[in-house]
Amino acid sequence: MKRWVRMHYVDNVGEATAVWGTWEYSADTPLAVSMTCPVPDRGGWSTWVFARSLLVTGTYVASGVGNVRVWPVVDEDAEAVCIALSNGTEHAMFRVERAAVLAWTADILRWVPPDVESRLLDIDGCIERILKAREG
Repeated sequence: MKRWVRMHYVDNVGEATAVWGTWEYSADTPLAVSMTCPVPDRGGWSTWVFARSLLVTGTYVASGVGNVRVWPVVDEDAEAVCIALSNGTEHAMFRVERAAVLAWTADILRWVPPDVESRLLDIDGCIERILKAREG
């Protein structure tokens, strides 16, 4: 499932720039979501992959530590969700309308409910592929 989402990239001085990016979810990787979007002050596009549970939980309460943090924001203008991402050397923060996050997470939770995720994982197949890659 892929959806274009309007976000605001927030630079290191707090200025926001509207950007469009894609959010993707697949039943093949039921625990993860990916977010691909432009990073205006660096140029180019970046993709981040992180736990879908961080996005779902972060819509309601602060979630995550380290490289991915998600939290709700309510101010006089609107309700939003902030997503802070880091890979150790690069950092990015995005602000997304909460209604857009709620709609998307509702769709992916309907598609693959939380209690079904583990049944979709092929752990044995994953281990087999890793071992074959090491051999060859």
